[in-house]
Order: sequence, then structure tokens, then C-alpha cells
Amino acid sequence: MRSFVNSSVMVFALTLLLVAASAAADTDHEDHGKPFGLFRYLPVDARRDGIADFTRVAPHQAKMAAEVGLRVVVGIAGGRSKYSDSAGCFDLEMWKESAWANTTNEIQDLIKHGSLIGVYALDEPHDWNCGPTFKEINDICSYAHQLLGAVKCGINAPPSWLQQGLNVTDFSDVDFIVSQYNFRRGPPEPWIEGTLASAHWFHGEVWLSVNIETGAPSADDVKKVGEELCTSQADAVMIWKWGDRLENDPEMQEVLRSVRSICAAGLKARRPPDK
Repeated sequence: MRSFVNSSVMVFALTLLLVAASAAADTDHEDHGKPFGLFRYLPVDARRDGIADFTRVAPHQAKMAAEVGLRVVVGIAGGRSKYSDSAGCFDLEMWKESAWANTTNEIQDLIKHGSLIGVYALDEPHDWNCGPTFKEINDICSYAHQLLGAVKCGINAPPSWLQQGLNVTDFSDVDFIVSQYNFRRGPPEPWIEGTLASAHWFHGEVWLSVNIETGAPSADDVKKVGEELCTSQADAVMIWKWGDRLENDPEMQEVLRSVRSICAAGLKARRPPDK
């Protein structure tokens, strides 16, 4: 009888542990802070405390950014000129060669230490008349994973545009999509809602960005949009870009600190479909 009671107690305790673990897992997925990053946030500027969690930089800047405490998303293949043929069209082999050349020992060290959180593999292929095919977009990230292992690979393109390629690829090697808002689009709420809804098919993360150079937004405008992005179901939020305006504007820097704190507050991210 005592053996039966002890066994029952053990089963009950184990059940409670499993339920608690399951609840914790759900909480971790639904209620975690969003990373907040800046394009071209140069390492010397990173010493200004509290402005960003990560930066998107060129490969040769990655180590310096990590040394001052930033996590890094790196444009592993460089700009279009590095992988465009003589006619200005995308060349997959040239992209691979450029990415391979930039995968230095320094980059590998950043992976080992957890500083390199993503590869920004391609910028706005939807705005390139003879850019990559949809299959080549997935091939790009497939090759990035061969070089860099489990580091996330992302593409800057509207989810609705990428969805048109589902008849030729499932984008299984693309880990995140970046989609960018600018102030000429009107109120941010409909754009955010529409962009996230249009990514319903995508298995990975959706990062939302805002261009603060187009449309000459005020600090209040940037704060409002930043708050909307951070309280949405996006997986990460980015600002394009760090430059003279931000570097010389203390009010805007304070806005970015405020936005970052909202992103860090533990707000829900989307639930992507299974891969």
C-alpha cells in the first residue's frame, strides 16, 4: 500500500512539473522582449548607453561592434555591386563568393561567443528588375547556413511579395523577413497590421523596421511609430539608419532609448506556422 501511495505522489509531482514547464514555455514564447536595433550603428557610437541592443553593420565592423557590447547582424555578402554581373543582374555564384570571402575567423569567433545573431543576406530584391529568383533567395540562405551554421538568415522584402514564390520554394532556409515602414505610407497602424497579416504563411520571424530619413519625421513621430512597432507582434524592431541626424540630435537619441525600453517590456510576438 505504501509503495502505491508513494508512486501516486511521484506521478502527481511529475505531472505538476510538466504542466509548469509547459506554461513557462508558452510564457517564454508569448511574453518576451523584442530586440531593438539600428542600421549602421557604428561601434564608436555604441558607447552611448541604452540606444540599441544590436546593430546591422558590414563584416569588417562586426568585431568592433561586439567589443563594445552590441549584438550583431552582418551584411555577409556586402552590397549589390559585389554580386551583380556586367548587366547589373543578380549572380548567385558571385553572392556565394562574396559571402565566403567575408566569413573570416573574426566572424566565426563572434558566432562562438553568441555575438552574431543574424545574417542580413539580401536587401530589397523586390526592387531589382533582374534580381534573384525566389528559389535563389532560399538558396542564398541555404548557403549562409553552410558557412555559418545555425545563425539566422534574413531577407529585407515584403512578406506579400515573397509569398508569390511559394509555388517554387517554401523558403525553408530563410529565418527572418525584414519589412520597412516609412512616413509617406500614412498612419503606421494599418501598415503594421497588414504586414504582419500578410506574413501568415511564413514559418520564421518578422522584423519590422522604420525609415526615419524619408518624410522628415519629428521626434514625436518617431516615438509614436516606435511604440506601435514595439507593441505589435513583430519579433524585432529596427531603425534605418544611424547617421548625422541621430548622431547630432540628443532629443532623437532619447526617443530611441524610450522606444528600446518599450521593446524590452516583454510584449507578445507572433506565432509562426510550423516549418
